[in-house]
Amino acid sequence: MPARTKFRPGDRVRVNDRAPLDYAEREGLVIDRAPGTGGYRVRFSDGAVFANCTPCPTEGYLDSAWLESVASADQGVNRTSRTRAS
Repeated sequence: MPARTKFRPGDRVRVNDRAPLDYAEREGLVIDRAPGTGGYRVRFSDGAVFANCTPCPTEGYLDSAWLESVASADQGVNRTSRTRAS
């Protein structure tokens, strides 16, 4: 089994195409870890409306295998504990 990515509250994530259609290919913010699972609660603010969900969920518990980190220029601004490799 491949290693799963770990996220922290506040991390931006993109949902990959292995997730249910209501969430696939959307970007959101990790709110917290789902209790008793390897998943995370993710909040979406994209206001998505697709044919398969009208309106689409604004929050959901998603398996970590469905999530990928989103690189962002401002992501490290509030992360004093993270350091950059030289």
